[in-house]
Amino acid sequence: MKLFFKRVDPQYLSDAGPSLTKVLEFRRSVVADRKVLFEEFGSLDEFSDKLRRGLSSHIQALAAVSQVSTKKSAEPPPKEATPRVPSSTTPPPRTALVNYLTALSEVLADSNQTTDRPMDAVRLRLIGGFLATASNDRLTLEVHDANLAFLHRNEVEFSPGEVVGLRNSGLSHYADENAPLWHWLYDFRGVSPARQLSFVAAYSKVEEIRLGAIAALTTIGLEPDFGSNTREEYLKSLIGAPNSTSVKLAALTYIGRFGKPSDVQLISAELAENDSATQSAAHEAMARLLSRSSRDSAAAYLLSASFESLPSDLIDAILPESTRLDEHTAESALAHRSPRVRLIALLSLISRGVASSQTLEGALKDSSSRVRVTALLEQERRGRKLSSLQGKELLRQRASRSGLLGGLEAINEVERYERSHLKMLDANDLEAEASDSTVYNQSAILESIERNFDSRGDQLRSALRSSFQELIAPHLPAEGEDASLLEYVRSGLIRDALSILVRQGSRNDLPIVRDVLKEGKVALRKEDVEYLRENCTKADFEFLLSIQSIEKSGGSGGDKSVYGSYAKLLLSLSSSVTVLLDRLTDVSTLQGVLFELSEQQVTKLLPEEWDA
Repeated sequence: MKLFFKRVDPQYLSDAGPSLTKVLEFRRSVVADRKVLFEEFGSLDEFSDKLRRGLSSHIQALAAVSQVSTKKSAEPPPKEATPRVPSSTTPPPRTALVNYLTALSEVLADSNQTTDRPMDAVRLRLIGGFLATASNDRLTLEVHDANLAFLHRNEVEFSPGEVVGLRNSGLSHYADENAPLWHWLYDFRGVSPARQLSFVAAYSKVEEIRLGAIAALTTIGLEPDFGSNTREEYLKSLIGAPNSTSVKLAALTYIGRFGKPSDVQLISAELAENDSATQSAAHEAMARLLSRSSRDSAAAYLLSASFESLPSDLIDAILPESTRLDEHTAESALAHRSPRVRLIALLSLISRGVASSQTLEGALKDSSSRVRVTALLEQERRGRKLSSLQGKELLRQRASRSGLLGGLEAINEVERYERSHLKMLDANDLEAEASDSTVYNQSAILESIERNFDSRGDQLRSALRSSFQELIAPHLPAEGEDASLLEYVRSGLIRDALSILVRQGSRNDLPIVRDVLKEGKVALRKEDVEYLRENCTKADFEFLLSIQSIEKSGGSGGDKSVYGSYAKLLLSLSSSVTVLLDRLTDVSTLQGVLFELSEQQVTKLLPEEWDA
């Protein structure tokens, strides 16, 4: 058994509540008893890494016990000081291989024997790979043969060389996850998985196999087996100059997740090379490594390092938007290459009330749309008078100077600006903007309706029932002309109006919400799911399955919380998981939900049902 305790911020220890007090008392009793080992973690990533490594060590220990019991019942093995990885100079016993080839020759000599023997083709290809020379060593088993060999693994006595070939096939296809690996890795006699993967990662001449080995080490969090080398010497063999960029990147990923404080020098050496292809990965590895020991150290590194982009989850963990830097640090960070760091610097200055007019004006020229919008909204809070149209035009001008990517990123931020701008207006200014609305921009009118929903809610309900036909119809082009722009405008209006309606939370509006979502003109959002969760019953199960489109709240590759919330709602209203899964074949949206979610996310929804 192993225990994990989350590190507690010292500021909470002096005034611990009842729940925290119980945890601290239990921790003290564990320390006093000295019967159970425990580890501490500071973040979910750190806990995940430590748990994975603990499980991996436990599985290896069980495998070692199994091997020992097997050896006791078998003939005594030949004495050998240290198990060695098979190579061209130290061939493994080939008894099984000779026996197989002898039997095959007899089959081929017998004209009455069938020639339909697919496993023979697999094994001959394996043997060809095993006998490959340095000048011809790229022969690895393809996916179909690798899976066929795994399927018949209990019917065939594979030689050690063939097992190596099957293992290497799994490694070469590791990124695609479509060829077996782990069975062959743990089946190899006398050589631990850590030793095999470490050896292959450093010395294989086939890059795909090296990359697969490093990725496998990373997946299960194994400490490399350095053999006669030191840890530093071994990691240098992966990151040093002769290696390809792909191998370096894979090694940096491993060090970032499982590195030790002593590895900082290796990462620093790679950063000193100024290799543009590895700089970002090296910065990420350094930040992850430092964050495991001290978030303050990691934050200081991010503020001082010269990088432009890192994974958002990493920066969020080290420098959340709520971070408040001191004035001097924030002023310096305004010149950082990372847009996220510049945003945190600006927010820090604003929250402390020390963001000067000059600072805000400079931030309006920033390449990041989020920084520009934040600066402009602060100027308006301080009294700058702009109409919504003027503010958006100013932001678009800045975006046009930021290149194509900056312009595309700015679209969502301009919408955020408009929403925030309208909410800051008093009633008179809001009505003035609403009077200037066009069919292409109804934001001010919708904001006015939401503020005065008790008196104007029926106006919104009527517009939703008709899909804004009264507003759109006068502007529709003649028959045969393109109406796609107006239909795009219509769907945007429906989406914004539906958001206002579901935020009111009234069960009486459920029929309208159902009808809008059934039409499929707008994508389901998390706020819709929350409304449906509060107001739907089991009778709405079929309606929920009929929803055709679901929006990722974080965009492509972003936050998938909408999928998770929707799946949880479906599971809560279905009689069982089995009933839900039976609908997979005829409900494409449900297939999409489960495809988007990871196994871990799906398991979290209703673990007791999935276990059953």
